[in-house]
Amino acid sequence: MMELREFIRAVRSAGGPQAVLPVVVMMGAIGGIAALQGVTIMRMFGVERLLAGMLTEVTLRDLAPTMTALMLAAQVGTAMAGEIGAMRVTEESDALRVMGVDPWKFLAVPRIAALTLMTPVVAGLGGAAALAAGYAGAVFTHGASAGPFIASLADQVSVGGVLEGAWKAAVFGFLCAVVACKHGMAARGGSEGVGRAVNAAIVQSIILIGCAEAVLTALLMRVIG
Repeated sequence: MMELREFIRAVRSAGGPQAVLPVVVMMGAIGGIAALQGVTIMRMFGVERLLAGMLTEVTLRDLAPTMTALMLAAQVGTAMAGEIGAMRVTEESDALRVMGVDPWKFLAVPRIAALTLMTPVVAGLGGAAALAAGYAGAVFTHGASAGPFIASLADQVSVGGVLEGAWKAAVFGFLCAVVACKHGMAARGGSEGVGRAVNAAIVQSIILIGCAEAVLTALLMRVIG
């Protein structure tokens, strides 16, 4: 029951407005910029009709899961590391052991499960924001044809693409949460130690996300096509 309460609290933290809004704003900006640049270049070569398909593929499979994970690592992951680290240096985690409660199971597992679950959800919202901003940028700013743009976008939204993006996001969320909890549990030396744990968590999370994105993309391209 205690772990369930921690899980629900972690879900609210990872999926709350304070976590979702920055992702939506950033992904909207990226989608809009990509569309503005893309329509200009593609119009030069007469392949403007390919813009929506390209934007959809890149956003769903790569941009949305990767950028969402980076944003959540910077916000939610650091909060996890800081919170657990503070409990570690104030010996609250030791008190849990005295009461017969496994600190890793009570503090880390619910947070790992929550971030693994919520990262694909937030990535979906971010991806939708990117595509909406891309549509607005291409149609309203550069005068691209709305009908063909929407038709091409709809054609490219596939179950496989959505599942690939969701799977990547879940893996990235899992990695971020594990790294954050590990460094939080290892925090030593008062507030300075907590700060070092938070810094190490975000740096390692960014590196892991980049490496995982490269490996998963190469693996999926090899398996699928």
